[in-house]
Amino acid sequence: MEPLGLLPREGAALLVLRSHGELTQARLGHHLGVDANTLVMILKKLESRGLVERRRDPVDRRRHLVGITVEGDDLRSQVDAAVEQVEARLLRRLDEDEMVTLRELLFLVDDVVGRHRRLAEDP
Repeated sequence: MEPLGLLPREGAALLVLRSHGELTQARLGHHLGVDANTLVMILKKLESRGLVERRRDPVDRRRHLVGITVEGDDLRSQVDAAVEQVEARLLRRLDEDEMVTLRELLFLVDDVVGRHRRLAEDP
């Protein structure tokens, strides 16, 4: 991500926003696994580059909504390519069966983490 001038979390924010559309700051922070202060730092940098926009939620003015801009979406495609290159470099020593197993395990880990987060959110 360095050649794109992004930290990994900044690239991840663009990917999440592209996948999920406009989100509240709290929801975006949840997807990224970062606290509110860290998220604000990420968003300030992305906003200063014109990659995301924040606006007040018209339904609840206490909340901010975050969306990706056209420029951010253009850069996001480069982020996708960079992620694919890193994955290819990391996985090139694995055969097809090992890659399938790794993906299955990663999906399982993601599912477990997601369930843990949902349980933590429920009072």
